[in-house]
Amino acid sequence: MANIKVNNELVVKGKVSITRKRTEENEIIIYGSFMTHIYYEEIKTLETERYLITGIDVYEEMYGSDDYNIIYNFRAKDIKILGTVIKEYGISTIVDPEEMDRIEDIMYKNDHSILGDIGEEYKDKEGENNE
Repeated sequence: MANIKVNNELVVKGKVSITRKRTEENEIIIYGSFMTHIYYEEIKTLETERYLITGIDVYEEMYGSDDYNIIYNFRAKDIKILGTVIKEYGISTIVDPEEMDRIEDIMYKNDHSILGDIGEEYKDKEGENNE
């Protein structure tokens, strides 16, 4: 669970997923889901260490029978990427390239160099020569 600041005030544990997409009418829409254990009458902003989401309009609340999670589905007016944006090779990242290398080394340590995560069974065994 991430630390999420709600309405610029309270920091709670939760999860946020956000989608930004272009419609057929060439408009950008932003929508997403926020999950936490706390009930809110109104949510206007969500802020994680990576994103600031503003202009939130919650259109649906979902409750489960076997847990305390509440899922808020919402539309938003804006999303901003927080942190230091480093432009390198035509891309932007919110972490420095060395930190990204460390993160990716952990995330993809078992991936095959060509096949990705589906390549574990085809991965070269240490010490084998596959010429």
